[in-house]
Amino acid sequence: MMLGCSATPPSQLNKVSGLGFAPFSAPEWEGIEAAHAVRNAPIQVELSKLADPTIVPLLTGRGFHLVGAESVLGRALAPPGQPRGCRDRDA
Repeated sequence: MMLGCSATPPSQLNKVSGLGFAPFSAPEWEGIEAAHAVRNAPIQVELSKLADPTIVPLLTGRGFHLVGAESVLGRALAPPGQPRGCRDRDA
């Protein structure tokens, strides 16, 4: 599943997330491109390093190019009811 978000250009919300974690759907992608084109909004793709590597040639074949990269680190979450580093302000 991929999620396309669109706002007034040049918003950072004009992006696609989740691409490459499920089989690529050309009709779904074309719908996202069309929705952004109607708003004259450029598309930014957040593509995980863990995504299917065949997505990259599909994007470059449609005129997309890499403009930046970042890494996001994860951390295990505390079990429910045991928040880490949080305090109840009313306590």
